[in-house]
Amino acid sequence: MDWLDGQPAVVAGLTFLYGFASALFPVLNIEVVALALPVAQPTGWLFSVLSMTAGQTVGKIVIFQAARGGAVWLDRWKERNPGRKAGSGPAWWQRIVEWSNNLFRLLDHTWPAGGVVLLSAAVGMPPLAVVSVVAGARKTPLWIFVLATFVGRGARLLVLSVPVALASH
Repeated sequence: MDWLDGQPAVVAGLTFLYGFASALFPVLNIEVVALALPVAQPTGWLFSVLSMTAGQTVGKIVIFQAARGGAVWLDRWKERNPGRKAGSGPAWWQRIVEWSNNLFRLLDHTWPAGGVVLLSAAVGMPPLAVVSVVAGARKTPLWIFVLATFVGRGARLLVLSVPVALASH
């Protein structure tokens, strides 16, 4: 795979597209690619990992913005249907709903929202796809979402790829 090393711009473009696609389709595993890049591209892997991080961030922005538009529609629907409420259920379900609502309320405040998104982006819990939707539907500022997503995903991918790079050189 020496040809990858001579084409850093091509590989960076491909990794950006892969990151973007993996943000929309979670079955595309970005972590495996982050592990392979230092071996496949010994001198340009870092740029490709950052490019892949940017692609994934852009993909999550698409989800965030789509949810933001859906939230506007849902608010309008609630105004037209004021008597409707979320269904009740067993006590355990109501506790889960209450816990989730408390976590999601953090997404209404700038810095706590950043913490939730950063944790999700770096660790994967709660899943970033879910957080992207909820943050878009709530009052999370876009700039906080973008910054926390890029930093968290970048940290996650670097934690995976740096040891491979050190071991393979």
